[in-house]
Parts: sequence; structure tokens; C-alpha cells
Amino acid sequence: MADHGRTYRAMRVRTALSIGLGSTALALTGCGVEDMQAGFLETACGMQYDYYASQPQPGCTLAGDVQQVSGLTASDVGFHFGPGGGSIFFRLTGILNSQSTPWSLEALAAASGDAPGQMKRAIAWGTCGIYCPAAVPEASYDVDAEAKWQYLAEDLPGYGSETPPSDGVLRLTATDVDLYELRVPSLVD
Repeated sequence: MADHGRTYRAMRVRTALSIGLGSTALALTGCGVEDMQAGFLETACGMQYDYYASQPQPGCTLAGDVQQVSGLTASDVGFHFGPGGGSIFFRLTGILNSQSTPWSLEALAAASGDAPGQMKRAIAWGTCGIYCPAAVPEASYDVDAEAKWQYLAEDLPGYGSETPPSDGVLRLTATDVDLYELRVPSLVD
């Protein structure tokens, strides 16, 4: 058990070095971290009012081999998908741009092992019935050892003026991947 902890810390140090280098490269290429909404993961996972339960509920839940860890900085929220694989379920009420049409969302992630990884995204609109946006097929994304931004949702239909139902979720599933941050891409003139 102690060896696994040392291995995990070594991988986190290697990944932290990779993210530092990757952030520098992103900033130099102009598509970078300075345009990012700080703490988006923390906001998306914060407490949100659940109309069905009539009380606040966590904005995200973890299933399987997923742990909350540090994100871009020690004070930011991030997640590590372990070798057993797991999922994070984000309530769409915490991803406010899902009300817009179209809406997009990006993730900053890196494979935590030596081999490239993969992240899968699924969206369930919830109990909005005939008012739900068009169904979105599941999608998979390659995740390299170097952290980089990947679209999880690109120009998808949204809820429009309707507030997303509290049971609408974005599910991310991966194995051996570190998720550092989410962001809403801004339009560049």
C-alpha cells in the first residue's frame, strides 16, 4: 500500500511538471490559461439547489476509482481517474453555459501513466421532456501525457431560456487520467 502511494506521488510530480510546461506552451501559443475562468471545476462541483430534493446538493459526484486532488494550483480542485477507471457526474445546473445555444466546454487533462489515455463524455438532459435539447451522442477523446485543452462539448444545443433540470448531467469517464480544469471557450475576434 505504501508503494502505491509513492508511485502515485511520483506520477503526480511528473504530471505537475508536465502541466507547468504545458501551461507555458499554451500561454505562448495564445490559446492559453490566461483566458480561463478560474476555478470552474470548483464552481461546477460546488453546492447547487436541487428542486426535486428541495435542498442544496453537491454539483458533482464521483463513481469508481476517482479522487479529488489539486488542480492547476494547490488550492484549485482537480481529479485523478485511477487505474480502476471511474466517472464524474456534473450537474448541468452548475455548467450555466449549457443554457445557451450553442454551448461549448473544454477540459484540461493529461494521461497520468506513460501511455496515452482516453476520456469519454456523455450528456443526459434530465427530466425536461419535450423541452429537452436534441440528444447528444457519447464521444471519446484521446488524452496525451502532456496536458492540453480538449473540447468536451462543441457547439451543442442547449436548454435555451430554460433552467436545466437538476437531474441533467455531464458524465466524464476515464482511466489513468488527471483532470485539471474545465473552461468555457471564449470567442476570439
